[in-house]
Amino acid sequence: MNSGSVGGGREGEIPLKKGPWTAIEDAVLVELRWVNHLRPNLKKGSFSPEEEKIIIELHAKMGE
Repeated sequence: MNSGSVGGGREGEIPLKKGPWTAIEDAVLVELRWVNHLRPNLKKGSFSPEEEKIIIELHAKMGE
């Protein structure tokens, strides 16, 4: 492990840049965001009222 510095410092490592996303970085994320799922058929929309009820019940039963 490195000694607490972000982005390394080891020889050959690319240091991480802090700060706001660039337009290019944002475009790459937008392009990858929806294809980077283990299950491509995973529902991505809002929960139905029935699904929300189940989630709340299970959270109350099982905790965090």
